[in-house]
Amino acid sequence: MSGSPSMQRRLPRCPAATLVLTIILGQAQASSATDPPPTEPAETHPADEIDALRGPSVTEDDKLSVVNRGMMAGTFKPLRQRPEIAIANRLGLDEAASQRIELIELARRIQVAGWFARRPTEMLRIQDLLDKGELRDARIGLSAVWEGFEPRRPRDPLFKAVSDTLPVDEQAAFRDALNEYWDAWLDDVMSHSPERAGDPQARKLRSNGLAVAAVEMEIRELTRLTLEPYRGILEHLARLERTDPAAHAKAAGMLTDHFRETKLDATPGRVRVIEREILEATPG
Repeated sequence: MSGSPSMQRRLPRCPAATLVLTIILGQAQASSATDPPPTEPAETHPADEIDALRGPSVTEDDKLSVVNRGMMAGTFKPLRQRPEIAIANRLGLDEAASQRIELIELARRIQVAGWFARRPTEMLRIQDLLDKGELRDARIGLSAVWEGFEPRRPRDPLFKAVSDTLPVDEQAAFRDALNEYWDAWLDDVMSHSPERAGDPQARKLRSNGLAVAAVEMEIRELTRLTLEPYRGILEHLARLERTDPAAHAKAAGMLTDHFRETKLDATPGRVRVIEREILEATPG
């Protein structure tokens, strides 16, 4: 079984990489890009010095952007991965920074996989609704589950981790590209309700809905690429969740540890091993 495309190149199995991953998994909730730290006012310069200090001008073609339009004019195409990661990958980072970004992405995928282990009944129900195309009910359920794991339901959960990894001179472009992505998506959605396009409350509600939609896409990709072989294990955990909470907690811990140890890239044999170990360690 293969991991996600960005995970095809295996990360080095060394203590340093494992330590970094552990730190990332344990980080507190990340800040949103909509609330960046305050900056000092820009220093003013005499007019004859400005051109020399500003550096080369940036054209629209040079601007960092992950906004993707479809063949039809104005049609926005959402990303399949977290926009924070997609933007960072466009920056031409050195090897050390690129590896750190990969670890941040992996940590996020392990975190979301852990939601399936800890809330299997609801997460499997949401996945089934998504498979049947019942998006409204799926997103209502997902919004509630997501709030249980990330109470602030951040639009950009990886913003701080990624921004702190970038060179200081790239952080503003990263933040601007992230805001541009969300603004373009919101404008596209609001274009279907032109009578409400200028209503701040309507835009706020739609913006919150897009944050849920982004998590939905994380779940779709994670299930498609990684979690399908674990369906039987998750159904067993769902039965335990209903009948034996203590046994469920034990099994969820075992499965989450397995996700970390295998970096969500387990062979079919490793999947069978963890399934057997969980079944032997829990009733039913």
